Amino acid sequence: MPKLSLADFGRYTLIFAIATQILLFNKSLILNPMIKFAAEPGRFEATSTVGFWLSGAFQVATFLLLALLAPIGERIFRLEPHDLLIAGAIPLVFWVRDWGFCVQQTAYQTQRLFWIEAVYWVGTALGFVWFKLYGAGSVGEVFLIVFGCAVLSSLYAVVVWPKGISLALKLDIATLKQLLHYGLYTVGLGLSASLLAGADLIVLGAIYNAEIVGIYGGAKRVYSVVAALVSTVGLLVIPYASKLAAENRMAEVRSLFEKTVAYMAAGMTVAVGVGWLLAAPFYHYIMPSTYGNSVPLFRLLLLAAPFEALFYITAAILYGIGAASVTVVTSSLALGLLVVVLPASAYFFGATGAALSQVVVTAFAGIMMTWRAGQKVNAEFGTTFGRLSAGLDAALRKLGRK
Repeated sequence: MPKLSLADFGRYTLIFAIATQILLFNKSLILNPMIKFAAEPGRFEATSTVGFWLSGAFQVATFLLLALLAPIGERIFRLEPHDLLIAGAIPLVFWVRDWGFCVQQTAYQTQRLFWIEAVYWVGTALGFVWFKLYGAGSVGEVFLIVFGCAVLSSLYAVVVWPKGISLALKLDIATLKQLLHYGLYTVGLGLSASLLAGADLIVLGAIYNAEIVGIYGGAKRVYSVVAALVSTVGLLVIPYASKLAAENRMAEVRSLFEKTVAYMAAGMTVAVGVGWLLAAPFYHYIMPSTYGNSVPLFRLLLLAAPFEALFYITAAILYGIGAASVTVVTSSLALGLLVVVLPASAYFFGATGAALSQVVVTAFAGIMMTWRAGQKVNAEFGTTFGRLSAGLDAALRKLGRK
């Protein structure tokens, strides 16, 4: 961020937001259903193979669509020529990596998950250090680093390819239909998740300019670090919930819900408090002065963090146990609210309106999804937070003894 100009960072952020929409939609439509069904006994190999080819076909199709619409889209978002081709190419480069990650997630191979992530994130961090010290300051250099590290991460995913999966296997048509049916049925959840992640950036890019996107992106990028805590905790929720439901261990599903809701809500609330305190010194000492207006936006976005945690964790549990109808209805309501609130807020109040709409919609989605999930698994919220109180009491007693 300090190396790029504000306009170039806004352009970079907008390209990545478009690519993220594709990646998240692919995950919801194909990869998450793959995780759910592959976690069931005896279905790992065939389901993973179908998921691989379906995911690749989706990425190729979206790239061709963006290539066709590039001249129009680049005028709408005031992008440079070929920027939308870059956005379409990113999901293609991430195809094997993301599929390999989801397969290892299904098999509970947390060590392999760590290394698939580490190759990409440590690689890009080192690449950005080089860019800061020696780079010419172009957006193209940044994307070369991203593409290169995604390829390396994909190669590692191939190295740890799970035994028993052969892509030459004949595709199981019944499984293919099942994945597509479940994915299309739950598409509302995918749209809600993807649009909450990047629709604000895309709307600001269409209404305003790259500088506004850069300022807002300066807040959203830092916020994404906090939000990443949610995805870390939720990695194994879908396959674990699916396994418990397939074995009819619903009492353990209820326990899973109670623990995740209590601890995620408490943990993310603490993260919000820390973020509010550190926001001003972080932007003052780390970021250029051009990002000074990102501070209040970041603090406003932080208010959504606990609700985002509740939304994703409880939706993952519902998704895993096959209660797709609950996630679809709740996500569709949140999506409808987002479609109404976001464009109007962004148009009249700019970046502040976009951030406020994110908080309002995320709070609505988080509360609704948690309430509906609690009904589905017969949880009692008194018990839920009783677990948290008991856990905190035990931790304090242990500290007291030390």
